[in-house]
Amino acid sequence: MDEEDLRRIAEAHVALGSGRARELRLSLRMSVGDLGATVGVSGAAISRWETGRRTPQGETAVRYARVLEVLAKVAGSARQPSVLTVREGDEGGQL
Repeated sequence: MDEEDLRRIAEAHVALGSGRARELRLSLRMSVGDLGATVGVSGAAISRWETGRRTPQGETAVRYARVLEVLAKVAGSARQPSVLTVREGDEGGQL
């Protein structure tokens, strides 16, 4: 885990705490199961994260944060204020 991953995780935690992560998922009409499958966890885990009962940890948190970055870009985060932004040249990271 490098500094960039830590930044991503911090932003993902802010998005979870503010409800923005859930809003982003819903804006793309993704189910918790769809997002979970993309991240490599269960839909129940995504639900627990979004409701604040749990938080993603370790490499799972890195995968989740990377997926949120991609989803924010797909959703057109430039049009909607978000703590999740993809900087120019940063979208080539591995999920």
